[in-house]
Amino acid sequence: MSGLSKGAKFEDWQLRQSLFKAVLRPFPGSSDAITHEYDPGEIREWQNDILRELADDLEVSANEGKEVHGGVEDFYRGLPVQLNVAQQNIINAVGPDMEKKGVTKIVPEETIGGPEVGFVGTPDMVGHDDVGKIKALWDIKTCSASAFAGFKTESSLYQNWRLQQGGYCILLGDHHIPKAQILSDREGEDRSCKIIDYSEGDRWSLAFRHEMISWFYRNDYYPWKLWEEDKGGIIERATAAMDVVRRLQFADASI
Repeated sequence: MSGLSKGAKFEDWQLRQSLFKAVLRPFPGSSDAITHEYDPGEIREWQNDILRELADDLEVSANEGKEVHGGVEDFYRGLPVQLNVAQQNIINAVGPDMEKKGVTKIVPEETIGGPEVGFVGTPDMVGHDDVGKIKALWDIKTCSASAFAGFKTESSLYQNWRLQQGGYCILLGDHHIPKAQILSDREGEDRSCKIIDYSEGDRWSLAFRHEMISWFYRNDYYPWKLWEEDKGGIIERATAAMDVVRRLQFADASI
């Protein structure tokens, strides 16, 4: 599912970071561009320095995101964990949200969906009530201070994040189950966080359906064929999968 929901935003971010670094690290001799003779080796070295810095930034951001996710998820697993400020802020924000949504237990990284749909998803946190019914989903995203400030409403969030929520709607079979984005500022001193609820599940489930069917055809991936060729010969499941895909192709926002 993550492959479908990845948009161009990450590539845009990489491009912006590369441009920023090129501006902050002027090419040697650029101040005297008319008379300076450029050495191809010099240019390659300058480019490689920028790429190395970009790779280092990506690694740092990824590690920070993993750390935030890991601590929060271990907390809800009941494991002993020393929470940092960012993790504690998230847990403090989720508590009241759980109560509001009728959640009494959170299961981290619970896989939802099934093979009959052709894909599965793993939200960061799945909220259940006392009888085990899924009542809410949360996904955690760490972001820069500038992005954090700009994320104020559902419509301000990245499109691929909203597309991912549409996929969860299909997996749950119900776009009315509350889904929310937990945003954590990885740069601010206080490591603030905020929760933004999604309310357009019907719209984005339709968008996800379109992306999924397109992906099936582009990659020659047809789950019903795989099951039909299975040694167990589970034709019933193959037929069910075909029905699901037909519904996905021509569905409205009825789920």
